[in-house]
Amino acid sequence: MVAFIIENNEGIRRVEVRKTDLIVGREGEVDLLLSGDDKISRRHVRILRGKESWIVEDLGSANGTLVNAERVKKKRIERGDVLTLGDTTLTFLGDEEATPKPGAAPERATEFPCDPGPAFLPGRFLGSGATHRVWAARRKKDGADVALRLPREIWKTCEGFEAWVADRTRLWARLEHPHLQPLERVALPAGGGMLVEPLMREGTLAQRLAVEGRQDILPALDIVRGTAQALGVLHALGWTHGGVRPSAIRLDLDGRPKLAGPGRHPGFLAVVGDGGAGALHDSAPEWFEPDGVVGKASDIWSLGALLHELLIGRPPAEGKTLEAVAARVRKGLYKPPREFRPDLPRAISDFIEACLARDPKERPACVEDFLERLGELQAKARERKSKGPIRMEGRERELGERQDVPKKSLRHRVMSWSLTVVIGVILNVGLYLYLTKDQVDSLSGSETASQFGPPPARSAEGRRQEILDLCSRDLYEKANERVRVWQSQRDVMPDEARSLRQQIQRSLEARVARLSQDISALVENGDRQRAHEGLALLERLVGRDAPASRRMRRLVEGR
Repeated sequence: MVAFIIENNEGIRRVEVRKTDLIVGREGEVDLLLSGDDKISRRHVRILRGKESWIVEDLGSANGTLVNAERVKKKRIERGDVLTLGDTTLTFLGDEEATPKPGAAPERATEFPCDPGPAFLPGRFLGSGATHRVWAARRKKDGADVALRLPREIWKTCEGFEAWVADRTRLWARLEHPHLQPLERVALPAGGGMLVEPLMREGTLAQRLAVEGRQDILPALDIVRGTAQALGVLHALGWTHGGVRPSAIRLDLDGRPKLAGPGRHPGFLAVVGDGGAGALHDSAPEWFEPDGVVGKASDIWSLGALLHELLIGRPPAEGKTLEAVAARVRKGLYKPPREFRPDLPRAISDFIEACLARDPKERPACVEDFLERLGELQAKARERKSKGPIRMEGRERELGERQDVPKKSLRHRVMSWSLTVVIGVILNVGLYLYLTKDQVDSLSGSETASQFGPPPARSAEGRRQEILDLCSRDLYEKANERVRVWQSQRDVMPDEARSLRQQIQRSLEARVARLSQDISALVENGDRQRAHEGLALLERLVGRDAPASRRMRRLVEGR
């Protein structure tokens, strides 16, 4: 039996399901019915118990599945993890009948682990970050919803951390700015303290990006502008925030950003290690230098990284380990934003690159300079939007920059159309005179289809056969693209599209397995040249960083 705490617009309730393999969805034959939320698919996720843990698997839902604010396809989950499906949250309580094995590590607690004092009534567990774990709570004196943040165990043993937090929050509580999240530190009866801030119903910017992906240009510029204004207040006090990233930015009901504190402790890098590599994707090069001075210019770099992530959908430097992130940031191994998003104006792309300069002296000198240049970009973006669609003409014109093309006169347009019709008639007559009668007849028959491409699939069986044909020629990307086109044109229903994608995936997995066996046999026979050719084909099919590619590369290279 597995249990959940479900929270949606109908309220909060506890649900138990006596199954170890269940389907969660909005309607139909599902084991856990979540009706009333149109953002949930009919069959949204599957939750099953594996050999060692529970597993959640997204079933191709339209709006995706989040686990602890992270978008996932398939992931192991533990007691206390929060699943977000549309506007509904499910706090996973695990197997209520399971008993822990002797000597096993205790499960992560979802209840508030200590006495918060008489002023607060703790609620559900919201998630865990690099420095704090967070719970929803209610303040008893006014009934306000708040978030309680407790430092993780690793930070409780960090010398000077509690004193640094207490000093920062003491001054933070006095600051008032529309883009600064209110924050205060409250002492706990058992010793130590917790941070208290208003609970933002819209969540964090990281949660929005996980659901919506990259943002439109004007909203992205507005969010970065509000965040930079909040940073200006801190810089005026001589502070460096150090942790300007989407998870540190709260959103109010109008979507306006509020920068949360108290910022990043100077010893952050040494404490978190590889476990906090994800929190360093938006960190300036100075964070990774032994003698680097982290200052206001580091926050400017983070603002550029924030703008990059909003407009492109991912931070400029990503890596699973601390060393990987540090190497990319130190060497500046990131492409210009326009290579990921060609419709982005060149001026915005250049501005992001200037903020991400490795040398702090090459970045905007201060927040005021940053805001001035950002204001110019916003004005141009609004002007471009007000003028309507972009009209492009000539190779010399930059993509994304509007050019006003004078309208052609009526006489000019009539002459152009007339000339086009005449040329078309001449070409058709010439083609008819050049070809024999049999060739002309063949162009109206079945040979035309074979010469100029396959006919469109008219039935489900025809579509399935076309996908099989593409897979047999190793054209898996083209097969997936064909399914996307059919779905966009509403030629297939979601269930058929999902079946076709599963068919493509099974065909690809079988092809990879056969190819891996062939490569292994070639290596055993000493035919290194053909083994390298097979490895190149494998990397083209699944990518160089896929587990199968890495395993075969080690085998071929003799490592």
